[in-house]
Amino acid sequence: MTIKLLSQAATEMIIAQPDKTETILEKTRKLLSERYPRLKWSEFVEKTADNIAKLKGITRIKITSAREISEEEIMQIGSLVAPKTDITIKIDKNILGGVIVKSKDRELDNSLISRINKYKTLFNKTNID
Repeated sequence: MTIKLLSQAATEMIIAQPDKTETILEKTRKLLSERYPRLKWSEFVEKTADNIAKLKGITRIKITSAREISEEEIMQIGSLVAPKTDITIKIDKNILGGVIVKSKDRELDNSLISRINKYKTLFNKTNID
């Protein structure tokens, strides 16, 4: 059994019986822990959420920011990516400023640390005597 197969089966059941989602997930978690302990629950949840979003025409994106961002900023970023989005926010002070936006097949890194690193690379490549 793989995460992909288990997730596909759970997705089909959840789509067919959305009112039983909680029961389906509880039974799946029990099955994973008892029969497939090497499979990770978090990977199953992520894959199942991806499957459901795809079936509903929703693009899942992750926004990483150095600071809290407003609901309005979140919605603006989401609308630039796709008409229907499911957005996860992560705060990472290590990026110093700006944002990193990731979807399944794309990444836009507009963080300050990324820009600093690009300039460092350019500076190091330039031969200054």
